[in-house]
Amino acid sequence: MLSVVEIPGKGRGVVATEDIAEGAVIETASVQLFDNSQTLPTELSILQFEWDEERDAIVMGKMTFTNHSSNPNCRIEHDFDNSTISLIAERPIKKGQELTFDYGCPLWFEEI
Repeated sequence: MLSVVEIPGKGRGVVATEDIAEGAVIETASVQLFDNSQTLPTELSILQFEWDEERDAIVMGKMTFTNHSSNPNCRIEHDFDNSTISLIAERPIKKGQELTFDYGCPLWFEEI
């Protein structure tokens, strides 16, 4: 359902490999949790997701490469009991379309 590809002007991103219905769970991935006071190596810090007030997470799935949009076509949902995170379609997504979600934090880059 997903493919990680180069997105012009953005670097890596995720696109749909088939049409996706609104409300569909696109991917559910395990996470590796760590204390958010820890400083991660630069290569890992760009993959960091906020988990809760005390912990951050590295997501073990393709959604890690999903780009930000202030008008996203996806959202993420945390499952705190099972230490997983899911990418959910907010509206229908066509094959070949880039998947995006709102990072929900101050951006460290200029939005395209």
